Amino acid sequence: SNVTNKASNLFSGENLRINDHNKVIQFIVEQSKNVDFPFMVTRPGIRKKGRAKKKLFASKSQPTPFPYTHADLAEFTLGALKTEKLYGRCPYVVGDGF
Repeated sequence: SNVTNKASNLFSGENLRINDHNKVIQFIVEQSKNVDFPFMVTRPGIRKKGRAKKKLFASKSQPTPFPYTHADLAEFTLGALKTEKLYGRCPYVVGDGF
């Protein structure tokens, strides 16, 4: 059906995007072995406009499929810069409760 085709295209496109992002992250990690400064690459999920609504966390799992605001992501990123255990890592960003 048309709905099934749209859903299939959405998920296969999402998988392609995640695979592409994973390749970029792998490249960054490989290249970071030659630098003397700490780095961190956040891997956000779906974002939307709006006011801050929820606290976000670093996760080793896939990003949440539920959207959160750009403001929430900015707040997480600024806080993550102070979290040395995230240096040299590429965490997914998830909302509270996930």
